[in-house]
Amino acid sequence: MVVSWPETRCLVIGGAGNLGSHLVDQLVSRKALVSSFDRAAYKGSEKGVQSIEGDVCDQSALLAALKGISIVFHVASVIDIRPIPSPDLQRINVEGTRNVVECCKAADVAVLIYTSSMEVVSGMGADGQMLEFNGADETAPIPEKHNLPYGATKAAAEVIVLAAHSEKLRTCALRPGYIVGPGCIGLRLDMEKALKRRDNHISAVVPAKMSCVHVKNCAVAHVLAAERADQSSVGGQAFFISDFEANVTDLSRQAFKGTGMKCLAMPFWIACMLALMLDRLYRFLHFVFATLGYPFEIPESIVDVNAARMAWRNHCFSVARARDILGYDQAALGLVTQQECARQCNLWAIKFYRGLWEKQRKEKGA
Repeated sequence: MVVSWPETRCLVIGGAGNLGSHLVDQLVSRKALVSSFDRAAYKGSEKGVQSIEGDVCDQSALLAALKGISIVFHVASVIDIRPIPSPDLQRINVEGTRNVVECCKAADVAVLIYTSSMEVVSGMGADGQMLEFNGADETAPIPEKHNLPYGATKAAAEVIVLAAHSEKLRTCALRPGYIVGPGCIGLRLDMEKALKRRDNHISAVVPAKMSCVHVKNCAVAHVLAAERADQSSVGGQAFFISDFEANVTDLSRQAFKGTGMKCLAMPFWIACMLALMLDRLYRFLHFVFATLGYPFEIPESIVDVNAARMAWRNHCFSVARARDILGYDQAALGLVTQQECARQCNLWAIKFYRGLWEKQRKEKGA
């Protein structure tokens, strides 16, 4: 299938999310006919986008949404790095993706582009030590043991998608780095926590760097993959997507300038000790409550201790293959630069945090 975007019918699964909404914008700008399938309503009906609310595991709802669709972008997933993640992590990320593939086959969809993650290769080596990546490429193997259940679910889903590649259904998986820019999930959660802590943002002095990608650039990469899915070098393949390497703590502190938040950093070894103690405590509480037959939800602020340990290791990947095969070239495409990304994050964070404050003030006044 040679893609000519005007009038091409596309479905973005997860279109109401941050990356999904940017992808919708890219498709609309190319005059494609776009539908969003998400558990939340798509906000932007003035763009002519059809909003379909549904669960990715609901086969009948998904098949109905796929009628007449030529290209599917599967962006939806659950990110949960708590000691005991929600059952939705496996249900949405793996079983939901399996359902997407089967429904795409049944509906005669021509192209399926899947949003994977750089964490599909993040895990333990044969020696039991956590792997480190400095410019690794797509030849890096998927480990037998991942650092986090999230990475394991994304790896399992990626395998399902790539194995489905055929003459009838062209598939491709993109492995984005940490997705930054306006609406960044990590920054948003940090600001929400800071508001509850009286404007205090508490983090650790993290030693490692990771690959990062601006959300708009990541959306462009998805479009490039769809345009080239017919090529043997693209169909059935996975590609790392990133723009720059950065320290996440530094990114956050830069983004929060002017918000009114006080950024406090603790030594990393102390953060790891706290993460270990809280990890063990909440695993124990979860076990006790489950044994007694009571539900117990671990707070989102409590992370799997391996998430903290990962901050000791660089997770930086080469995008040479994406540049050479997909044409993912920042300069040539006029994509968002690292400096512009930092500026956008800062402006958005100032506005978002002010909104949180105003909402809290109104609620207290009521």
